[in-house]
Amino acid sequence: MKALDYALKRRGFATEIIEPSTRLKVHSRSGYNHFHEVLTLRQDGDEVLRWFWSWGEPIAPAVDLSDVVNAVNKVVL
Repeated sequence: MKALDYALKRRGFATEIIEPSTRLKVHSRSGYNHFHEVLTLRQDGDEVLRWFWSWGEPIAPAVDLSDVVNAVNKVVL
């Protein structure tokens, strides 16, 4: 959680840890607080710890921070 939080902040995103081990809110870099996405960390069906979008689609395994950051960079403008 903290590693992803730090990596996103380095890319210019404002973040807020909602639940210390499972939920992270990522605010748009545009400065509008109502533009945000909540990422959830949980196991998938194969018991792989993975980050998910708020709509339930998987982003990437938790260990692949760069993939998660790149995906967030494309979706949360």
